[in-house]
Amino acid sequence: MSIQISIVLILTFIINVISTLPYSVRIVGVKTGRIDISFAVHYLL
Repeated sequence: MSIQISIVLILTFIINVISTLPYSVRIVGVKTGRIDISFAVHYLL
């Protein structure tokens, strides 16, 4: 049972990282002036 819980936790972590990554990329893109790249990464994910 602990293996299943570990798998669920790992998958939840990966999903949360993927869902928050575009927002951080967009903030960095605005600060560096590369907003077009940040939008491209946002639509890729």
